[in-house]
Amino acid sequence: MFIEVAAAEAMQATGQLPEGTPVIMETWFGERQSTVYLRQKDGDRVLSGSFAPERPRFSASNDFTCNLCHRRAKDWGHFFTLKMLETALRTQQTVVVRCDEPSFTPCELAVYQP
Repeated sequence: MFIEVAAAEAMQATGQLPEGTPVIMETWFGERQSTVYLRQKDGDRVLSGSFAPERPRFSASNDFTCNLCHRRAKDWGHFFTLKMLETALRTQQTVVVRCDEPSFTPCELAVYQP
């Protein structure tokens, strides 16, 4: 998961992901990078996008399918990985979780709680 340095600093200071912050997340299946996800806070909604690593496309939209699933993470700003990001920023360590679901199927929220 990657965010801009300024966004990381603001999140550490305020506890909130700044408006408009793009969050890039990589997924891996074994040794192979699978899908790259882009999420971006936009007011009360989160814009979503995804692409194959060999065909980068850094665009996001108000995707109904993504948001339908991500509403389970409403208390985390609709980001399944927000708690991981908070932990990584606090500890300055990489946080890795294992989710055995297929691509585009998130695990239960507890999996993302490091």
